[in-house]
Amino acid sequence: AAEAVALGALTTRVEVASSDEIRMMASTFPRMTQELSASYALLEERVTARTDDLARSESVLRQQTRILQSILNSMGDGVVVCNEAGKFMIFNPAAAEILGKGKADKTPQEWVAHYGLYCLDRTTPFPVEELPLVRAMRGEPTDDLEMYVEHRDLPQGRWLTVNARPLREETGQIVGGVAVVADITDRKLAEEALRQ
Repeated sequence: AAEAVALGALTTRVEVASSDEIRMMASTFPRMTQELSASYALLEERVTARTDDLARSESVLRQQTRILQSILNSMGDGVVVCNEAGKFMIFNPAAAEILGKGKADKTPQEWVAHYGLYCLDRTTPFPVEELPLVRAMRGEPTDDLEMYVEHRDLPQGRWLTVNARPLREETGQIVGGVAVVADITDRKLAEEALRQ
């Protein structure tokens, strides 16, 4: 009977006719199996409740992720997020459109050449250490930094303005950077025409 209970047969009953210690021990079997059954039932209820809570949390998280992705996809400005190693985690469609290229598996040292990033003179490659995302990964914010982008896929070139901030955990530790990129080509061309 003890082996049967150990294997999960909690309805096992023991009938002993003697009046010695064996009968006394056998009389505790129903209470023991009843308490085990109640404990198992309580555990199953808790597991079911936790599973339901987890399923609801996952559903809410999926919904929030869809909303966030929809917002990022609908934005007119580019949003680029990288981790502390410089690996792109988010690169919305507007960023790909503005930069003329999408997310690439490149190191920060390769960003200048890959995306064709230049200083305001349109000929000097932008210094890697001064790139807004690189600065953000160091904990430095960037506001309204202007740069020029031109490469084989974007031969007409574009003027950009970039705002960047460090990406931090709740503890304040920097875990990457986030940059918002806007195309200001029309404004720059209008300013040039006005100067002329």
